[in-house]
Amino acid sequence: MREVDKEGVDGRYAEEVAPLPDGEEQFLRLFCCPSGCTRTFQNFDGLVTVDAGHLKGVAQSHLFTMTTYDANRELTILAFGIASSEDAVSWHWFLRHCLECFFSASLLLSDGAKEVEASREVSS
Repeated sequence: MREVDKEGVDGRYAEEVAPLPDGEEQFLRLFCCPSGCTRTFQNFDGLVTVDAGHLKGVAQSHLFTMTTYDANRELTILAFGIASSEDAVSWHWFLRHCLECFFSASLLLSDGAKEVEASREVSS
C-alpha cells in the first residue's frame, strides 16, 4: 500500500492506494481537511461528531464526515473522507487523520459505536 500525505495552503490531503498485479493502483481511502477549517478550529475544545454513509452509483464507496457547530450555531464540515469500505481499518485511518488536524477536540460523538470502537483495536 502507498499513502500520500500532503499538507499546505489548501489544507491537509491524504490518499491510500494498493498496487494491483497488472501495475495499476486500486483506490482504498481519501482524506481532506480544508485549510480554513484547520485554522479556524485548530484549538477547538468542544463536541465533534463523526459519521459515515453509503455512496451509491459506480463508486460504491463510503463517505466519512467530521462535523461541529460554529459560533453561529451552524453545522460545519471540518473534514471528510472516502473509503472503499466502512470497516475498523477505514475508521481508524479517518480518525487518525482527523486527530492530526484537530487534536484538542474533547468529545467525539458517533452513531457507529461498533466501528469506531473497533478502530481503537486496529491501533493496538
